[in-house]
Amino acid sequence: MNQTESRNTPNRVITLITDFGMEDPYVGMMKGVVLSAAPGTVIVDITHTISPYAYQEALMAAVSTIPCFAAGTVHVVVVDPGVGGDRRIVGIEWPDTTVVLAPDNGIPEGVIAQLPGVCRVIEIVNPAYFRHPVHATFHGRDIFAPVAAALATGVPLSDMGPAFSPGDLTASLIPSVRELASGGFEGGVQGIDRFGNLITTIPETLLLNIQTAGDGCCIRIGDVCIDALSDTFSSKPVGDLVAYPGSRGWLEIAVNQGRADERLGAGIGTRVVVQRLGRV
Repeated sequence: MNQTESRNTPNRVITLITDFGMEDPYVGMMKGVVLSAAPGTVIVDITHTISPYAYQEALMAAVSTIPCFAAGTVHVVVVDPGVGGDRRIVGIEWPDTTVVLAPDNGIPEGVIAQLPGVCRVIEIVNPAYFRHPVHATFHGRDIFAPVAAALATGVPLSDMGPAFSPGDLTASLIPSVRELASGGFEGGVQGIDRFGNLITTIPETLLLNIQTAGDGCCIRIGDVCIDALSDTFSSKPVGDLVAYPGSRGWLEIAVNQGRADERLGAGIGTRVVVQRLGRV
């Protein structure tokens, strides 16, 4: 591609997920670095209100939003309590050139586990693409932002460092889904939204294996059994628990106009089981 063609090619979209909040200038500083290096880039703020250090929330936000964007988008996830330490910064790339940049603290492994497709994993170590001097406490500005800008303008991810096996990534510790010998599936809570709804790791596609035509089911969390799947919140009276296939593609548990997390005393990692009635 010649220089004229490169200038006429739109930059790739960049999305941002952080725990920086909006009270401080950190997000704006990252955007300034991106736009200085890649003018005209579209930057989409997914959320900056992830609870401080809560990589599980960031992981859920990432896997929920990545499928909504076009191929080739660069997704930047900076929830990084290990910043400046010996944790790696990782780039994940799929064949459609979609890229995720994140610290190796469970986010990359969780993204790969929940999003289909073969991918490659690169350690981001090439200082030629960093902002200098690199400050040990703000890699979001000095590494993530300039690397994302370079990728947005067409620099290949392979220029950023060596590839390594996805199996060497830090485990996410998000509850995996397993089939039970007694029938059904076991998973866990992977996130809680601002309404107190519990987002589980159980894909809605598995619910079809449980609630076949005419069959009932039990969604058990702790000592509570929700004895049917619903289509929406209003399927149950105000104040009642409701289980339903959520818009993100997973089983969710809510209280109609209330908070399921408080009602059930549930948090990230709480066990959730879905079984046919008669086998619980």
